[in-house]
Amino acid sequence: MRRNRRAVSSISGLTLIEVATALAIAGVVLMILTAALGRTVQFAADGFDRFAVARISETLSDEFRMLDWYELEEEIDNGAIIFFDERGRKLDSKTTDAIYAARMSLIPGPVLPGDSVDGPYLSRLQIEVSSRGQSDEPFENENSVKRFSTLYTLMGTIEEGSDR
Repeated sequence: MRRNRRAVSSISGLTLIEVATALAIAGVVLMILTAALGRTVQFAADGFDRFAVARISETLSDEFRMLDWYELEEEIDNGAIIFFDERGRKLDSKTTDAIYAARMSLIPGPVLPGDSVDGPYLSRLQIEVSSRGQSDEPFENENSVKRFSTLYTLMGTIEEGSDR
């Protein structure tokens, strides 16, 4: 019998309190990791959104940068909404792929020193991009709209019949 008692007392193991403590520590560590993972995913999503919005702004700005000065007003349909997919690629119309919406407007440029009115040779292209492309009113919520401005200037003209 003695031998049996020694065998029982020599078996190693963890007590219930030790197991509960280990599980509590593991739970706290898992909660911290889960919270950090959630923030990482949010940062990645924000970065992806910024990239797409920047691409949209750059695409629209580039399209109009190459136009003749006098074609700017004709090409920009003030208030017309253009739709883009999740990567910032232009869509022909509003479809289920439309994640972003953009609209452009041509605003007179600022008054320069020495001018009394808006300069006729300086215009500002304002681009508004909304991340609510599926909404019926994508620009209604101001928090989802990012604005970009690009200045365009007429550097000089050559008049017909001029010797230059």
